[in-house]
Amino acid sequence: MRTDIKSGRTVRQSGIELLRIIAMYLIVAHHMVNHNSFDFLGQDNSFRKVILSLFKYIPGKIGIALFFITSAWFLSSGNQSLKKSCRKIWKLERAIVFWSLTALILQYHLDPGTIHLQQIISALFPTVTQLWWYTTCYVLFLIFLPFLNLSFLKKK
Repeated sequence: MRTDIKSGRTVRQSGIELLRIIAMYLIVAHHMVNHNSFDFLGQDNSFRKVILSLFKYIPGKIGIALFFITSAWFLSSGNQSLKKSCRKIWKLERAIVFWSLTALILQYHLDPGTIHLQQIISALFPTVTQLWWYTTCYVLFLIFLPFLNLSFLKKK
């Protein structure tokens, strides 16, 4: 969303929001094909095999790139300071720690023998240990964003 200078109202950017929704769909479809227990490549040639193989590699990568670009678009439109970036990182980190600990507790209840010290450390510090790679990259982007915005403003 951007603020209209004349009226001071917030204007939705439906096209970019739609692009972000499409990116999310591509990422979810890619994960459903790649991280599924069903071996679709092992089955006979069929229409389903052709359709599923289309989501094996490329759409996930395109979805990630589109999602990151649209996120950068929305973030770069405002006045981003290092303090604001740190606040966003803190909010994100709290959510990530919550979900990583929830997953660890669930894993402990389902199969206690599979828990190792490295998993506990990763659950407590998910961004630093790169438990989920996209979160770590996004945090690094948030750290560098104020400096990128400054360099773009100087070029104008």
